[in-house]
Order: sequence, then C-alpha cells, then structure tokens
Amino acid sequence: MRKAMQLIRINREQDIPLNYALIERMTKPLTAMEKRQLTDYTIQQYNCIDYPEVIKYFGSYNAMVTAFNTTTGSEYDVREVHHKESDAIYQTITKYLLEHYPISNIKDIFFLEEGERKRIAVTVARKTRAPWFQIAKFFHLPPP
Repeated sequence: MRKAMQLIRINREQDIPLNYALIERMTKPLTAMEKRQLTDYTIQQYNCIDYPEVIKYFGSYNAMVTAFNTTTGSEYDVREVHHKESDAIYQTITKYLLEHYPISNIKDIFFLEEGERKRIAVTVARKTRAPWFQIAKFFHLPPP
C-alpha cells in the first residue's frame, strides 16, 4: 500500500498520468479496503480543483458545497432539440472553413462578431448545402 501511494505521489509530482496497467499492478496485491483507500488517495492527489481558490468565489466552504450539490445533475435538464439529419455535415463545414479561411483553429470562428459569422455562414451554407438550422447551430447564430 505504501509503495502504491508513493508511486502515485511521484507520478503526480512529475505530472505523469496513471494508466490502467500501472493501476492494475499497484492494486493487485491490495485488499478491497486498501483499494478504496488508494482510490481516495489518488483522487486527492490528482484532483484538479483548487478548493481554497474556489471557496473565495463562493464566500465559504458551506456555500461552495451547497452550490455544487444544487447544480449537480442539472446539466441533464437542458433541453436540446434533436433532428434526424446526420451530424456528419459538421465535419464538412469544418473542413471547408479550414481550407478556405485564414484560421488555424476552428474556434477562431467563434471569436468573430455575429455579423461576420453570419456572412461566412451564408457562404458555407451555399457551398456545403447544409441545412440552415445546422449552419446556425455550428456558427452559434440565432435559430432560423
């Protein structure tokens, strides 16, 4: 158990991610309780949340925990309209943009003003024959 904890600590200090083979080797000789303890230790070491900094945003630990508990699971409450059309058109749109516009990252499009995005969207719609609702969704424009 101590060797496994040390290995996790060293990997974390060197910013090396754990892989399944390493985890399997470390946990094989451990009891079920030790595996749970090692899991908790691993989560503690690799946790990406800077709790002292986050607490500053909420004002107190209790307010932070309340906010986390209140919002957990609510991401499933977001209604999203689904259409029968294939999402493959988004790859076509992306390819067209990368080939015909001076961008290196597709996200650059989203930093443009809405009017510029709309102008590009009209051209892309003509060239790719994508349905307008998919074009609008891709370019973060108001729905038709």
